[in-house]
Amino acid sequence: VEDANVSEFLHVLDNGLESQVGERGDKLSGGQKQRIAIIRALAMEPDVMLFDEPTNGLDITSKVTFRQVLAEEINDERLFIISTHLVSDIEQMLSSIIVIKDKQIAVQASMDTVAERLTFGATASFSQPLFSEGLRAVGKGEGDYSNVDLELLYLALHNPTSQQSIIDILSGKE
Repeated sequence: VEDANVSEFLHVLDNGLESQVGERGDKLSGGQKQRIAIIRALAMEPDVMLFDEPTNGLDITSKVTFRQVLAEEINDERLFIISTHLVSDIEQMLSSIIVIKDKQIAVQASMDTVAERLTFGATASFSQPLFSEGLRAVGKGEGDYSNVDLELLYLALHNPTSQQSIIDILSGKE
């Protein structure tokens, strides 16, 4: 447990590893079961981990702990794939994004590339169109850089009017 950097998660159990949890964890809440599943997965130290909504069902303290534990586990030897609608829970740990459209990878871009090609937040006037409130494309060579707002990017990618344009910009086609 110590090697997997998950001892913080053990506060879920009154008696730590010696706790009686019932058959199939019947004495645990959904959030407690979720934390234990994460502990077990991290303790195995796999090269690749796939998380589907990993913070769903966790309280705020557990979400913070999850982010801290995961940040400590990230290195160049391990791949973490995280599918989530709560990007604010993990955005500080992201190195790249992948956009899947029609069962194929439409875009794979580093966060730096996203920040170079799109401007987020209140912006000066740009020649490029506004995709959603607060999100504009940055024209080639303008060199502007802003922090990536994943919520705005998510909304723009789910807007049928702007989706393909955003994909083209991020993949360097525009």
